[in-house]
Amino acid sequence: MLSRIEKDEFGEMELPLNAYYGIKSLRNKENFTVTKMKIYKQIIKSLAIVKKACALSNYDAGYLSLEKVKALASACDEVINGRFYNQFITDAVQGGSCTAFNINMNEVLSNRATEILGGELGKYDLVTLEDVNLFQSANDVVPTAAKHCMIVIAKGLIVEAKKLLKSLQEKAKKYNKVIKLGRNHLQDSLPISFGQLFSSMASTISRDINRISNCIEDLYTINLGTGSIGVLYYSDDKYVDSILKRFNEFTGMEFKHPDNTIDESRNLDEFVELGNIIKLMAINLSKTATDIRLMASGPNCGFNEVKLPAYERLDGLNCSQASQSIPEIVNQVCFLIIGKETSITLACEHGEMEANAFASIVYSLIFDCLEYMRRALRLLREYCIEGMIINEEKCSESVENSDGIIVALLKKVDYQKCLEILERKVQTGKSIKEVCLEMNIMSEEKLTKLLTVDNIKVK
Repeated sequence: MLSRIEKDEFGEMELPLNAYYGIKSLRNKENFTVTKMKIYKQIIKSLAIVKKACALSNYDAGYLSLEKVKALASACDEVINGRFYNQFITDAVQGGSCTAFNINMNEVLSNRATEILGGELGKYDLVTLEDVNLFQSANDVVPTAAKHCMIVIAKGLIVEAKKLLKSLQEKAKKYNKVIKLGRNHLQDSLPISFGQLFSSMASTISRDINRISNCIEDLYTINLGTGSIGVLYYSDDKYVDSILKRFNEFTGMEFKHPDNTIDESRNLDEFVELGNIIKLMAINLSKTATDIRLMASGPNCGFNEVKLPAYERLDGLNCSQASQSIPEIVNQVCFLIIGKETSITLACEHGEMEANAFASIVYSLIFDCLEYMRRALRLLREYCIEGMIINEEKCSESVENSDGIIVALLKKVDYQKCLEILERKVQTGKSIKEVCLEMNIMSEEKLTKLLTVDNIKVK
C-alpha cells in the first residue's frame, strides 16, 4: 500500500497516501481505541455544516479569500452529502471535549480543500488547518453540531411515535365495545374495554411526544462563535455577527445565542433533561410491551386475550408463542436506554469549572438512545400492534367467569347486596349466578340474560 509520512511535535507517522485524515487523527485513534464506537454519521454531517458556516463567516469578516472559502465550502458540502465518512477514524468516546473529532474534521477538510485547489494530501498548505478552525474551539463547534444532530434524530423519533399513536388510536376505535377483564395487582378486577385500554396507551405516547417536543426547543440555544469557554476573548465581532445567520441559513432552523454564553459552555443540563425524557419514554414503552406480552400469554394456560403475529419459529416444541419475541426485544431496548441514561447523568454532573471533558460520551449515548427508541417504536407498531388480533371469545368468557361480572347487577341490586353476593361466592366457591339463585335475587332466566358481557357498558 502506498503511504506518506507526516510529522508533528511527537515525531513521524506513516499514513495511507490517499488518506484525508492526518497524523493527529491517527494518534487520537491510537489513544482512544477503547469502545470502538463509531462516530454517528449525522453528527459528522452536522459538524460539516458548522464548519461551512464558520468558513463563510470568516470570509464575511475578511479573514479568508474567495478562493479558499469556495474550496473549503465545497469540501464541507461533500462531507454533508456523505463522502469521506470512512475518514473519521477516532473513537466516538474520547477525551478533551471532542477535540479529537474536531481535529479529524479539520484535517479532512483541509486536505480535501487543498486537493481541490491542486495541492497534495498531507501538505495542509493551500487551505491550512488554521484556516479551517479559525475563531473556533471544540467546545463551541462540536456542542453545536451535537444539538443539531439531536434535533434531526429526535424529529425522526417524533414521526415514528406519532405513527404508533395513530395505530393505537385506530385500535381503540375498532375495539371500542369489546370488553376484557381488567386486573389489579394481576388479580381479577373490573371489566374494561379494549377501546379504553388502547386509548390509555395512546395517551401515554401522546404525553411522551409532548415532552420530547418541548425539550427540543431548548436545543436551539447554541454557543457557536463564543470560543472555548464562552468568554469571546479572541472571536472577531464581524465573525460572531455572521456565524448564527450563516448556520441558520444552512440548516433551515432558528438557532439562537444564549443570554449567558459562559453558562451555555460550562453546563450540560439540557442533555440531562433530554436523556431523562427518553428514559421516561422507555419506561412507558416497556410497560406497554410487558402488558401486551401478558395479554398474549398462553394460548391455553395464559391470558390469551390477544394474538400477536408470528414472525419467527422458536426451537423445540414451544413454538406457538414466537410472536412474544417482539415485545421482548422492545423491553430489552428500553432496559438498555435506561442504563445509558445513568451514564449521561454522571458525565454531565462530572464536568469541572468552565468546560466538560466528558461530553463525547454524553453525545454518543443520547444519539444511541434516540435511535434505539425510534427503532423500538417502529418495531412494536409494525410487528405487534398493527397485526394484533383480539380474542373476543376468550375475553368474554373471562369476564363472565370473574367477580367483575357483578357490575352487571349494580343497576338491579343495591351495592351492599352485591358485596354480600361476592362474600358468599368467596366462602362457597360457587359462581355469582349460583349464589344469586340461592339468595333468590332474581329468576334464573333473568340472571342468565343479565350476567353476560353484553350487558356490561363502559364509557
